[in-house]
Amino acid sequence: VDKSSFRDAQKYLDKGVSVAAINYRLSVTDPLPVPVMDAARAIQFLRHKASDWNIDKNKFVASGGSAGGCTSTLLACLDDMADSTSKDPVKRESTRLQGASVKGAQTAIDPKLIEPWIGPNVYHEMIYRAVGEESIEAALANYKQHEALYKQFSAYYHMTSDDPPIYLGYNADMTVPAISVGRGIHHGMFGVKLKEKSAEVGHNKIYLDIKGLDETSEYKNGDDFIFSILLGK
Repeated sequence: VDKSSFRDAQKYLDKGVSVAAINYRLSVTDPLPVPVMDAARAIQFLRHKASDWNIDKNKFVASGGSAGGCTSTLLACLDDMADSTSKDPVKRESTRLQGASVKGAQTAIDPKLIEPWIGPNVYHEMIYRAVGEESIEAALANYKQHEALYKQFSAYYHMTSDDPPIYLGYNADMTVPAISVGRGIHHGMFGVKLKEKSAEVGHNKIYLDIKGLDETSEYKNGDDFIFSILLGK
């Protein structure tokens, strides 16, 4: 995904928040783990350049919508991928985040987990192409082969009490089963289920905003959340 057209940085810069719009490959063309490792590498590179670019290594929030939201949420829940013994100085940097602010994010991509939540219209091509299959039928037929990968790259399975806060924004249509693939893959039930998981593990730092239905977040919007985490306001 080419982010060179990103034009929304000024509102952050005006408040003293640095912005990096990163390019990453999508799972529909480059199966897992490629997209996640692209994003993780970007975080590590930014931390590696922190002194040169006047970045605070201890204040990183990832943001994105849909695929970018999925990866941002996952990275917020994954253990640190830093390799202290690597000869590559970038790989020695941390991948841990201090927060994630996302829209329409898939908090899991495991088809056996998410179809009962949302219905068969959750099966966007990202779900089967993420594991290199050409159809959902093939992905399900070969599920045992892909199960570990699906779980490895689903935030839901990784959430623990020490993970950072996450703001999850969704549109209002909570119809189940979802009425279309477009609605299904961005369904608010992804947020509901991660919030339930958060409570189950004692995390309790999911701020859920389903427009017009469940605006339980104390933040006005995702930007308000970002500024609170980074600026302490």
